[in-house]
Amino acid sequence: MKRIIAALLVTHSMLTACVAAFGQDITAALSQDIIGMAKNAPSLSAVLRQFCGSISNFSANADFEISIAGQSPWVMPTKLAFWNGHLRQEIDIGAMPNIPIATREAAKKMNCNREILIVRLDKKMIYDLFPDFEAYIEIPVSEDSIHKIEDIVKRSTFDKTPLGEEVLDGYACVKTKLASQQFASDHAIVWYARDLKDFPIRVEMPSLNIHFKNVDLTTFDPRLFEVPTNYVRQPDSQAVIKIAIERFQKTNDQGAKK
Repeated sequence: MKRIIAALLVTHSMLTACVAAFGQDITAALSQDIIGMAKNAPSLSAVLRQFCGSISNFSANADFEISIAGQSPWVMPTKLAFWNGHLRQEIDIGAMPNIPIATREAAKKMNCNREILIVRLDKKMIYDLFPDFEAYIEIPVSEDSIHKIEDIVKRSTFDKTPLGEEVLDGYACVKTKLASQQFASDHAIVWYARDLKDFPIRVEMPSLNIHFKNVDLTTFDPRLFEVPTNYVRQPDSQAVIKIAIERFQKTNDQGAKK
């Protein structure tokens, strides 16, 4: 669970740093942030499998609330789709209320405010998509990492204690305390929605809360978990960042000439 929090914080770091670029040569630093975020994405897939149980397909808006010592909680809205172990996560810096409006507007101007991660452990690959550039990079996932994720999912069993029934977002829920049998520090309060096949529409952990909205349990278009055919593969994240900076500078130069 701690790796999920770290991944989300790296996401914020990468996006805001991209906004701060404005022609500066910081592609190497940004590249490390992007790779760090993407490599942590499979951990989110593992956590979803732990909490969702037998539910193998869903899409939803997910608000992540991250507690940081000495700061106000960070709220990170995302869109998630989960299908037979495959994960798609869409991130938009423009939807993050903690980030100043000026920063969000600058990100939009640079077209670096949106990013999509597709985790395909069956292909041992993470696809990092940049829809504004119709570009993507591939990040291999080692066999060892996959085995560790699978081992965590298999070994993670929770003692469940019902705490009563509550209505949340219009759904009748069973509020339940989960305590890991393997790790004493891993515990959570979960709201399971009866009318959504006991989908966990809210999860509260010591440093991270996840609130799901607009949950859809229907079958998905498999193409959501593939790279669009019109996207161009880039050799690495530095190449994508250079595209963002060059396009921003070109737009600025064209505006100055008018």
